[in-house]
Amino acid sequence: MKTLMVFLLSCLFVSCSSDSNAPEHDGLIIEKVLDFAAAENRKLKYSELFDSVSVIPLDTAGGFLLQDAVDVKNELGHIFVRDRGHRIFIFDANGKGLAKIDRKGQGAHEYVHIESFDVSHIDSTACLFVFPPRLMYFDMKGRFLKETKIDVRGEDFALVGMDKIAVFTDNLNSTVDHRANQLELWDLNAGNSKGF
Repeated sequence: MKTLMVFLLSCLFVSCSSDSNAPEHDGLIIEKVLDFAAAENRKLKYSELFDSVSVIPLDTAGGFLLQDAVDVKNELGHIFVRDRGHRIFIFDANGKGLAKIDRKGQGAHEYVHIESFDVSHIDSTACLFVFPPRLMYFDMKGRFLKETKIDVRGEDFALVGMDKIAVFTDNLNSTVDHRANQLELWDLNAGNSKGF
C-alpha cells in the first residue's frame, strides 16, 4: 500500500510541475498544441445535436423584406436578423416584424456598415459593433439610445456584462516579428483594453 501511495504522489508531482522545455509566448507557457489534422473525423446525426426544429416564417410586409441574412440570434423572446444591407430586423417569437434598425450613412448616429451585433440581457438592448469603430445601442423598438467610441477594429464581438466587451480582432496585419492579438477585452468605463 505504501508503494502505491508513493507512486501516486510522485505521479501527481510530475504532472503538476511545468516542463522547462515547454515553449513560451508573451510569458505564457504553452502546454499543448492541438493538431487539427490528427483530429478524429466523427459524423453526427442532427438528433444528437437538437431536440426539435421549428420553422418560423418571418414577416415580409411593411418593409421587413430581408436582403440575404448573414446573422441570426434568438434572444429575449425576439428573433434578430442582420442582413447584407447592414440592417437589423427584430421579430417576435412568431415571426411578426416589430422593428428595423437601418442607420446606414455617414452622418450623426449613422454607420458605414455593421461588423456584428449582440443583445444585452441586462438592459434589453441591441448593441451594434459598427464601422467607423464604435458601439451603437438601440431599444427593442429600434430606437437609437447612445453610442460609445472604441479604438479597435474587429470582425465580431460579444457583450461581457454591463460595461465590458470582447472583440475578436482581425489578424491580417500580423507579421513574423509582431503577432496581433486575436481577442481584445475592453472595459468601456475605464476606456482601456487587454489583448490576448
